[in-house]
Amino acid sequence: MACVFRIGNTENRGRPYADLVLDSGDLVVFGRENRLAHHGVPRMPPRTSACPRVASNITLRVSGLQD
Repeated sequence: MACVFRIGNTENRGRPYADLVLDSGDLVVFGRENRLAHHGVPRMPPRTSACPRVASNITLRVSGLQD
């Protein structure tokens, strides 16, 4: 089951933005200045018994601190 992942700009939640169609198991990785862009899933497909409505988000950051 696919869903839409939207990545926009750093100024506001409006245009310009790009919609990516992601299938189950797909991964989006972005960093540097792109990490400041508004992003998210604007809509999820309807829930069915065969396809539960689940999305996961993992955020990793490098602190730059020295031991």
